[in-house]
Amino acid sequence: MSSRQSPVFWHRTQWLLNVADGPDKPFATHGKHEVHLVESWEPPTTNKTTTTTTTTTTTTTTTAEQPSDRRNQTKTVHVYSSAPGVELLVNGRSQGSRAIVPMVQGPGTYAEWRDVPFEAGTLTAVATDASGAVVATTARHTNSQKASLQLTVDAPNESTGTGSRLLLDGHDAALLRATVLDASGRRVVMAADTVTFRVVSGPGRVQGTHNGDPHARARNDAPSHAAYHGLVRAVVRVTSVAARPHAERAALARIDVGGPMAAGTNSAMRTGTGTRVQARVSTGGNTSAAAAADALELEELQPIVVEASAPGLPPARISIAVSTDAAADGIVAVAEAGAGKQVDFFATSAPQ
Repeated sequence: MSSRQSPVFWHRTQWLLNVADGPDKPFATHGKHEVHLVESWEPPTTNKTTTTTTTTTTTTTTTAEQPSDRRNQTKTVHVYSSAPGVELLVNGRSQGSRAIVPMVQGPGTYAEWRDVPFEAGTLTAVATDASGAVVATTARHTNSQKASLQLTVDAPNESTGTGSRLLLDGHDAALLRATVLDASGRRVVMAADTVTFRVVSGPGRVQGTHNGDPHARARNDAPSHAAYHGLVRAVVRVTSVAARPHAERAALARIDVGGPMAAGTNSAMRTGTGTRVQARVSTGGNTSAAAAADALELEELQPIVVEASAPGLPPARISIAVSTDAAADGIVAVAEAGAGKQVDFFATSAPQ
């Protein structure tokens, strides 16, 4: 499924939108319809053919991409919708309409078009109700050349119900998304560029990367990963424990010898208010020591700046806010604040 569409879309479309609003539904859909194209609208695959020409003095080998058969000139397209009918168009020309049987009524759940002639441009799906009125549309566009990287934060992000800051507890982590875009700002769905993430500044480190490809065999604890349909994920973990009480940090330091707990405790003063107070006591209120501790605390509270880069594309940076206030930014507090609110994990994605 080349568009990286989540099965959540299909279940939501085929069940939630066809069931009346009520206590059994996780959120109201207000009778609205949706329509989703599964395939991207890029050129069909081609086979590489190699030709070798030999003369009395030289041997020349040329490689060309040629269609292997008629199916390489066409594409199969699947469309999911909660509406009873869908029409498919290529650059405004109809490829026919199909009826869709909702999941709550029986098998089917999608419409299929086979051998759709490919041409660069726009593939559009138009959903209609029983009377033929248009109730939803969606489109896929042929990509132009790769032009840039976009770096976004899926968590923490208010739209995903995950708060707005990382808590400096040594464990909290951000989920970042790097997207390869074309000149029009659309995701390049066939891009497989290797994207590298690094923390430019702030209390964080790259914990791992992945691309969502179930067949990927590359290490997921490396700072680089190949894109899958133009997308790469990075996990950035906090390296500070400034949000933890000093007594707790001191106890954990005896166990977490090589981790953030030890680093936060043993590197002295790099761990927030509790350490600052201890510094003042141990130095008899020495203002220079206290000032140094204050400076280190402020350094820890700087946002985490992350950069994503790929060969041939300009790097992209993003800033992740951090916090030492567990009462406001801890996992329980964030969950309580977001309880009952609708979330959108696709709000930060690039245009399709």
